[in-house]
Amino acid sequence: MTEQENNLIARNEKAMEQLLKDITEAICRYFDKDIRINEYIKLSERLATVARVKVEGDGQIPSSVIVKHEILKLYPASGAGELTQEFLEEMLAYKFLHTHAKQFHLIPKVYSFEFYGLAVLEDINPTGIQHIDTLEVIIRDLSHTLAGLHASTIGKYDIYEAMREECMLPSMIMDKRRNSLSSYSTRLRLAVDMLKDYCSIMGVMIPKAFDVMINEIEMDITNPGNFYGLIHDDLANGRQVVRREEKLYLIDFENSKYSHILLDICKPLAGKYEIDLNTGYYFLNNPAFPIEFLYRYRSQLEKFMGRNYSDIEWQKQFSSALIYHSLVLIGKMLQVSKDAQLIGNIPSHLIAIIGRMLYLLKGNDVHRSLLNTFEELVGRMCKG
Repeated sequence: MTEQENNLIARNEKAMEQLLKDITEAICRYFDKDIRINEYIKLSERLATVARVKVEGDGQIPSSVIVKHEILKLYPASGAGELTQEFLEEMLAYKFLHTHAKQFHLIPKVYSFEFYGLAVLEDINPTGIQHIDTLEVIIRDLSHTLAGLHASTIGKYDIYEAMREECMLPSMIMDKRRNSLSSYSTRLRLAVDMLKDYCSIMGVMIPKAFDVMINEIEMDITNPGNFYGLIHDDLANGRQVVRREEKLYLIDFENSKYSHILLDICKPLAGKYEIDLNTGYYFLNNPAFPIEFLYRYRSQLEKFMGRNYSDIEWQKQFSSALIYHSLVLIGKMLQVSKDAQLIGNIPSHLIAIIGRMLYLLKGNDVHRSLLNTFEELVGRMCKG
């Protein structure tokens, strides 16, 4: 073993000793009780490390907590400037929701958040055993959870934006995360340019109003009015939800932002791109929730808000959100195909994404000429 490797091991051991001390102090401070850590169990590690820490104390102390912290080679950080934006974004979301959306309680409690790179959270499911629910149950409970999140945050953007500065985060318009709205806009334009090229190659007539409709769709997303709330923006699998009894709790808010609330519905309906950490390959992860998920969500949202959306307004906003999401997906696929391995080829992904969008928008004619163009393109691509 080299001297460098020995130094790294010693550095990590020292960091772990400091980490466990910091976790102990954070729990003791929150509960005003003495505790002892029995076990540290790493659950995952990417931008940060997530672990379940089992503790022992009197009857009021939970048997375990969830901790998120800087990876050991960087722990402890000297301040917020050394933390990833995603780490700070998640802590902002929890702080905002606990402080200004108290009617929404389907998130973990925050026991401690420290700018040296440590967050101690409530362990919603201490056993670590996830229930296997039927799709019907998931649709019922997830629609309820998302509707509660959105209804409790609509109309509170100014508060959220002010809190970003407190958490040493850039304003929303300066957000440069890979899943920021500016990144989505870049992907949208990539997709539009590529689709025009494909239409030209396949002999599909592009309507004169094509660019106008795309711009109107993007305007609906960037200026969503009564559809403007805090979104989770990462829901396409079971990792971001945890069941406790009859409710689904949301976790992992590092991609959260204020945006069009129906974008949170589009991911379970139409999917998102994810990376297989074992192979490094990207794939389209599509839960393919049925359209009933949207109907159930609308019912719950209107119930929470105490007001109804008109059918015309709802149809227009959903059509814009789904087309926007689908085009951003295509843009992401194009970016991935340049920088990494993509499972499948571009035409097959294009057919899958547009085909799913067309299926979900059956009976919705708000952007009919645009959909007709996409339908003709996919039809010709399928025929070869």
